[in-house]
Amino acid sequence: MSSQVKFDLVLAARLKEFCESEIGGQKEVAKFLKRDQAVISKMYRGIYGILDKDIQKLVKEKGMNSAWYYTGTPPAKLNEPEKKNLTVNVVDMKLKITTLESQVKYLTKLVFDLQEKVRILEGK
Repeated sequence: MSSQVKFDLVLAARLKEFCESEIGGQKEVAKFLKRDQAVISKMYRGIYGILDKDIQKLVKEKGMNSAWYYTGTPPAKLNEPEKKNLTVNVVDMKLKITTLESQVKYLTKLVFDLQEKVRILEGK
């Protein structure tokens, strides 16, 4: 099993969809988020999760609807009055929960794999 945690691929796809629509290619997204282009590529593939501050930047500066990002409920982009009602702390908490859920799934699988190896070694 790979040591890399796979983050939610649905969220990765939404991130890619929004960024390509509102910002452009990976190079432009990397420049906007001040990240290396390779990091953006890994975020799009679910290898890396998106940082809280990047979600906040997309919400504040590009109008991304955080509810759409997490649930898929349209619209993907909010108009100005709707943006003012967003609570960034909720975005932070939801992102952390999603990240932790991915990590728990990975660790649970790792524990089961290790338990199986112990059973085999003990001859059970």
